Amino acid sequence: AAMPPAPGRQTPAADPRPPDAGVVMSAAMDQKPQAKKWFNSMWCWKDPKGTPYNDEKELVVLQEGKMAEWFDAKAVGRGRERARASFFAYECTDLAKERADPKTSDRFMDLNGRWKFWWVKSATQAPFLPHNFHKPINADNGPAGWEKREPFDAKWGEMQVPGNWELNGHGVRLYSNVAYCFETHPSPPKCAYRGSDPSYNPAGAYRRYFTCPQLWLDEGLEVFLHIGAVTCGCKAWVNGYELGFSTDSKVPVEFRLSPHVFPGENVIALEVLCWNAGAYLEDQDMWWLAGITRDVYLYARPKQHIRDVEVRASADGVLTFNAELTCPAGKYLPTGLALKCELFRRAPGGAADGA
Repeated sequence: AAMPPAPGRQTPAADPRPPDAGVVMSAAMDQKPQAKKWFNSMWCWKDPKGTPYNDEKELVVLQEGKMAEWFDAKAVGRGRERARASFFAYECTDLAKERADPKTSDRFMDLNGRWKFWWVKSATQAPFLPHNFHKPINADNGPAGWEKREPFDAKWGEMQVPGNWELNGHGVRLYSNVAYCFETHPSPPKCAYRGSDPSYNPAGAYRRYFTCPQLWLDEGLEVFLHIGAVTCGCKAWVNGYELGFSTDSKVPVEFRLSPHVFPGENVIALEVLCWNAGAYLEDQDMWWLAGITRDVYLYARPKQHIRDVEVRASADGVLTFNAELTCPAGKYLPTGLALKCELFRRAPGGAADGA
């Protein structure tokens, strides 16, 4: 089946294809002569002014210019915390034994819900990128500095987090079986959409305001941003300071916000790209649905804390526990530390009932 045009373009009256409600693509379809002929004779879609929207220059700038990092197969992340076991550290033993909802902890802040949002169908159009070729629609707000602390998003829309763009009115829902949604030319890891607009690679800008709890500041806690999953990758800022980027779609990514959070209102900004170099490893027999797809929250830890744990249970009944401790930057853990571990039985209701 032919891939659809990028959304937002006018459809020629003679076009016999069905609306872009979603497209299914498979190797078997591509092998049929009729389907292949259909694919090779795609429409050249135009904007209302009649200008073809398949500017190869945009694709080159997107993948070889300012955004080259997104398409570098060796650049899988920068500035993010190292991966760790999945757990939440409560501030007291009682909450941990109760297996309490993390939302009841004083060290947790839920960021799910409505975020300020701006979406474009090609990252080269984005008002938040310095190399855009098009005058941004919100030019009166200024295309630069969108990630900074100052208000910038008065005319932006909103997006539910977690939420997929394509299920909330942005972009086209695509399903691929064994064929990619993008051409193999330019060669991997670059991405050129297989439809009529090769520069179609949606990008979204998110902004969310939050007030840092005074308790976290008074106790000098380290503040971390947790993003459960984001497709296909994201860059993150807090109060205009760039934290880093990540390209893994289905694993959590965490960024350390300290020391860039302040009393009062702060702002987190995220730039999300639909396809990057990692898309070549993630594509097969799946729906392509971009956006922030799992929970987002903040959590706080003391500067000296257990960062990671490993538990191994052997066949002889021996339980081995390893832990990685961290301490403030530039300092060393004091000698003579001892790590105490307690194992609790789980009561029928789910809570721990004793050591």
